[in-house]
Amino acid sequence: NSSIIIQLLTIAIPALERLQKEGGEEGRKKIAAITRYTTVGIGLLQGFGYYMLIRAGSNGTSFLDDQSIWAAFVIVLTFTAGSAFVMWLGEQSTEFGIGNGISIILFAGIVARVPSMVQDMIAGVTYWTQRGELTLESLTSSGYSQEAAQQIIHSMIAPWEQVLNLIDMLAIV
Repeated sequence: NSSIIIQLLTIAIPALERLQKEGGEEGRKKIAAITRYTTVGIGLLQGFGYYMLIRAGSNGTSFLDDQSIWAAFVIVLTFTAGSAFVMWLGEQSTEFGIGNGISIILFAGIVARVPSMVQDMIAGVTYWTQRGELTLESLTSSGYSQEAAQQIIHSMIAPWEQVLNLIDMLAIV
């Protein structure tokens, strides 16, 4: 994510654009360093965001047994280290001539989600064509427990989302 952000910012910020065009090898190294720092910053923000998300939980119940500062530190550190590791993998891929490493990693992540997107689309279309509107009441009256019905509702994709997913998958190709 940070490499894409920095690439877009080099177009928007004249100083970064000059550094990229006129800086030569030294400019590329500075932009790579800026990208690394941005990656760490985004990792810190994402880690903190996920900590807050799982601390808040669902319906007022937290997913964390331990809500101490230590749990927050471990979650934030894990996200930051994971971001730095993926960035390093991308740099290694680029350095050894395999291609643009970060782009390849992002593409692989998108392609890996395609089967579950297709499965969710098929399940959603099947439900709506066979049973009509998807509501908690219609599922519980069909024999599902309250918890199972909520899981089904959260996993199904609405028809308008299916169109967006189809466009997304076509954009990949």
